[in-house]
Amino acid sequence: MNETLELLVRHGILILFAAVFIEQTGIPQPAEPWLLAAGALAGAGLRKCFPALGAAATSSWLADLVWRGRRAARTLHRLQILAAGKDEF
Repeated sequence: MNETLELLVRHGILILFAAVFIEQTGIPQPAEPWLLAAGALAGAGLRKCFPALGAAATSSWLADLVWRGRRAARTLHRLQILAAGKDEF
């Protein structure tokens, strides 16, 4: 765990962002140790809490866009067709 903390102190937000993004895209790499380490650093006053929280939330949101991007684009296309008054999909 010390190596994790040292790496997080040195590279901080970028590693947390990457760890959460990788996990959320489906690659079996757990992000929990990185999130716990970031919380420990924030609790000790070595890092701020909100940038870490923002990085984790943003990377999770971006990974969700990767997974659902095509489906959302297809739905928007269907809504545009319906709004134009055409019945074809």
